[in-house]
Amino acid sequence: MKKTISLLIFLFFITTSCKNNDNGPMIEEAGSANYFILNNSSSEIRVEFTTSTELGSEKIAFGVIRQGDRKEIFKDGIIGQNPRPTSSFSEITFVLGDSSGETTYVYSPIIDEDWRITFEDFSSGNYGTRFYEYMFSGE
Repeated sequence: MKKTISLLIFLFFITTSCKNNDNGPMIEEAGSANYFILNNSSSEIRVEFTTSTELGSEKIAFGVIRQGDRKEIFKDGIIGQNPRPTSSFSEITFVLGDSSGETTYVYSPIIDEDWRITFEDFSSGNYGTRFYEYMFSGE
């Protein structure tokens, strides 16, 4: 009888203490940013950039953007905050080329206010998506 009561108490604790407390997937809020360059200069440009130290200071050669074109050069996402140009880039280099040679413009330091927000969606809360555009004029 003592063994039966001990077994019942043991089974009771096992069955009541091992409940699954999983309320579904854990969701972390995050922000994202898409960065675009609008080439408003008089010729095509070659774009290269270095990511911020938080993103590993990676040097990326994006490629060519024709005169008057707008191209997306980078996407960034951060858990717990909304990315800004200063949190994504440390510098951007623009190289204009023509038959007489090349001219290089280095954009550093990056200044958030130099970028125009062209799209914003924060419908799901404090974090969301922004599209940033930097207009390069070659001046």
